[in-house]
Amino acid sequence: MPSCKVCGIDIPEPGLCAECKAEKSSSPKKTGGSQKIKANFRFLLVLTLSSALVIAGIIIIITFLPPSPQPTAGQSLVEEPDTDQEPNSSDTTDTEATAVASADTSADASVNTQEQTTSDESADNNAPVAYDITQSDDFPPIDNKDDYIKWMLKATKESEASLSLRWERAQYIIKAGQGEFADKNALRAYLLTPRERFTRGQNLFLTYGDRPLQIGYGQTITAPNVMAMMTTSLKVEPQHKVLEIGMGSGYQAAVLSRLTNHVYTIEIIEGLYKETDKLFTSLENEYPVYKNIKRKLNDGYYGWEEYAPFDRIIVTCSIDHLPAPLIKQLRVGGLIVVPLGPPYRQFLMRIEKIQTEDGKIKLVPKDVYDGLGVIFVPFTDREGKSYSE
Repeated sequence: MPSCKVCGIDIPEPGLCAECKAEKSSSPKKTGGSQKIKANFRFLLVLTLSSALVIAGIIIIITFLPPSPQPTAGQSLVEEPDTDQEPNSSDTTDTEATAVASADTSADASVNTQEQTTSDESADNNAPVAYDITQSDDFPPIDNKDDYIKWMLKATKESEASLSLRWERAQYIIKAGQGEFADKNALRAYLLTPRERFTRGQNLFLTYGDRPLQIGYGQTITAPNVMAMMTTSLKVEPQHKVLEIGMGSGYQAAVLSRLTNHVYTIEIIEGLYKETDKLFTSLENEYPVYKNIKRKLNDGYYGWEEYAPFDRIIVTCSIDHLPAPLIKQLRVGGLIVVPLGPPYRQFLMRIEKIQTEDGKIKLVPKDVYDGLGVIFVPFTDREGKSYSE
């Protein structure tokens, strides 16, 4: 009689007994498959959790850590400052000479004393304003974070989180920059302006990162550090008439409105103009100082003759020369701040318009970042064509 090949007991037919057959067909394969499934599940779970942690870490880094010094496309990103190099206010560097040499020379010596006097008489800086900043008590403490936040929470509807981020960004700029907030009035204006209200929704969580942000229409909101340098360089006083070329998000004009009763801003892109104009209107009850901002849909290359001359002009788009109409509309003794240079790299220039003893007009340039480059969106006409060669 044949026996089982495993246990050796007698069986009717060659092969395995019933018990050995059952044991062979049950546990080994089933158990091994289960272990493999469990191992794969654990691997996928670990991989998923690791990916989530990496993504969360990237978001935190982008939002809260200091920005990379490398320039990127968009409006106004400055390269890392050389803190060992001090600006030279008395010499005209090769950079300055090159940047201003391409200015429209028709403005040089074309404005005589008589023309300037006529323009001065037409300007009325004493006209009534909707909100007189000289009579305002909007002076939050700027030397202590806790005092600043406490004051702002009482005076505004802004959140503590936004106020904290705004304060921290200012402190970083002060410590790591080149005098962007050397003017305490510019610092106060920045601390009073809710940047988060002007940053478009898709970039809201990056509001206080020190980088330009897209706002649609191919345009950007200026990075806080460059906004600070441009504002400080303008040296704005309450009686000054300030013309801004490129309203964009409205953020720069909002900051300027904390420094002067007379802000004029021009935007050429109709959709962006309507969007920002509506935004300012919606904010006027909460921030009545914005009522002083006069807005216009037009080509900024030609300035705003109706309200000329201006004490200060700020251009928030890049161009490779100074537009003659803007030079003409700038008051003698006035300042213009503009990113001058080709599309791929500009120099942030502050140019003073003075009159020499022989009655000629002279433009005195100063590179405020002492040779470090910036990148702004281009200065364009109504058809979207750049004014740069």
